[in-house]
Amino acid sequence: MFIRLGERNRRAAIARAVEAERRRLARDLHDGVLQELGWVRSALLRGAQAAELMPAVDRAMTELRDAIAAKAAPDEPLAAALSRVVLGVGDRLGVPITLTLDEAVVVAPAVRDGLVGVAREAVTNAARHSGSSTVRVALSHRRLTVGDDGGGFDPAYGRPGGFGLTSMRERADAIGAALTITSAPGHGTCVEVTW
Repeated sequence: MFIRLGERNRRAAIARAVEAERRRLARDLHDGVLQELGWVRSALLRGAQAAELMPAVDRAMTELRDAIAAKAAPDEPLAAALSRVVLGVGDRLGVPITLTLDEAVVVAPAVRDGLVGVAREAVTNAARHSGSSTVRVALSHRRLTVGDDGGGFDPAYGRPGGFGLTSMRERADAIGAALTITSAPGHGTCVEVTW
């Protein structure tokens, strides 16, 4: 059986689209649900009671609903989507967020979703692992930064068992952006995306 070249290309494009969607879903689940369930697991191991676990279970359910539903309307501006998502992470994790967002920055919906995903993961990591008193999120022309004044880390190694740095890199790559992570133990962290 011979398959025309056009049919072969169409099948290859479908396979690439399916793989890209699978990876996007994996990132979304990691960035929310898996992190909450990891916290629940560690709390159970230290003997936590149900009352202590319920907020994390509720957050995991919210994160899963967000991953299933489109998080942003197709016409939601980037600044509004960033504000909504990172302030939500800050509220859930109890870390103040300082926003400096240029509302004039306009990007395609796919770029917006990628940038919001990177910001969400960076804010989550800062809130959970840095020990920072606040997290700063800034958006300007073709640049998004998330910074903290926490304990920092060595970006070459990341966190054992973590998927966060990989998730941010994949999101940036998917939209043709460059991701730079600047950090050192004891000196805070800055995640920067340029496109």
